Amino acid sequence: MTQQPRRYVESVKAFYKKSPPIKFSTLKRYVHDPRSWLAGRGFLERRKTTLLTSSTSAGKSTMVAQIAMGLATGLPLWGRIQVNGSPRVMVVQAEDGMDTLQRDVLSVARHVPAGKDIESRLQIHEYHATADEFFEEIQYPLGDYKPDVLIVNPFLSYSAGTDTYAMADTAIWRARMEKLQDIYDFALLLVNHTGKPIKYKGKYPTTDECTGNGMIYKCFGSSGLANWPRLGMELTEIEPASTGRRRFILNFSKAIERTGMTDATGKYVPYLTLEHAMNKDEPYWSLSTELPNVVSLEQFFRFEARRRGGQLPSNVILETAAKSSKFVKVPCGRTVIGEQIQDLHLQGKITYSGEGKNKKRYFVKEEKGGGQSSESARTGAGGLPVSGLPPAFKSRFD
Repeated sequence: MTQQPRRYVESVKAFYKKSPPIKFSTLKRYVHDPRSWLAGRGFLERRKTTLLTSSTSAGKSTMVAQIAMGLATGLPLWGRIQVNGSPRVMVVQAEDGMDTLQRDVLSVARHVPAGKDIESRLQIHEYHATADEFFEEIQYPLGDYKPDVLIVNPFLSYSAGTDTYAMADTAIWRARMEKLQDIYDFALLLVNHTGKPIKYKGKYPTTDECTGNGMIYKCFGSSGLANWPRLGMELTEIEPASTGRRRFILNFSKAIERTGMTDATGKYVPYLTLEHAMNKDEPYWSLSTELPNVVSLEQFFRFEARRRGGQLPSNVILETAAKSSKFVKVPCGRTVIGEQIQDLHLQGKITYSGEGKNKKRYFVKEEKGGGQSSESARTGAGGLPVSGLPPAFKSRFD
């Protein structure tokens, strides 16, 4: 047997030390350490990356300040995503001057209970640098301050090349950042721009157009940037609330279970509806008290049945009614409607009595006291609360 050169043997040993083989038995014994979760169930996780995107002037700077302050003080993000402990946060940003930073941070601070330690848990840097300078110099504050979370706002200010759509540029930037994450053990929240806001002939997009896993690919730049994070957040403006406040969908892409948010049925919440403060001098993001122009199929069934003395019409009629309504924006294909009827029947919310050999007459049970928790009803998690509907939709039946 030919003896391998000593240099080859040493290289093999070095590789196995750096990256030992993951055996099946190892995977069976593996138990994830929940202490790596800094928010949610991996919404922010040590050595992992989360991406936040939105168009210009949507309010990313205020959102960054609000996330940073929520983490530093241990307050749930938007009242929904739990923060574990009070992580040390470092924000590195290149677009906002002292006046904007002062406005955003002090405005958010007004919503933080007295006695919370902000000074020692939050460090902000206004920093302008090339990619090479960024990765060389950022190591000093990382080693000195030892943050649990690093927020970079925005990615394009520190990107590696002039061609933002080049996969290689993103891959190099990612490799350099992940090396820092391995060394300094922090979670990364990366902020980036999308293209122009979605708006068709002056009309705001519907909720359906602002949700779904594919929304992460609105991110400006190479698809490698969208493929990198374990979870993405996409902020898109929709029709204003009745108060005039700007209203947005914050969509969660990829593994939405990492937010840790569930609705009353136990399903993970795919998006939140947020409003931006009307006073531009005191910007702040809050959960919307009004829901977007979308109702759940259960709500739609309930009101269609109400018009017919409790009996549901055929799937064909339901499909036509849903598609023709300017207030109802729900998945309304016949297959989806049929599956949802069967699910609600299994849950006991719909009953039926047989007529003939194959025909079934479905009836929607009247509700008593609502079917969602007060928290889900208040926040709009997972669809409409069972006892509430948009006034414009409800007025058709009252």
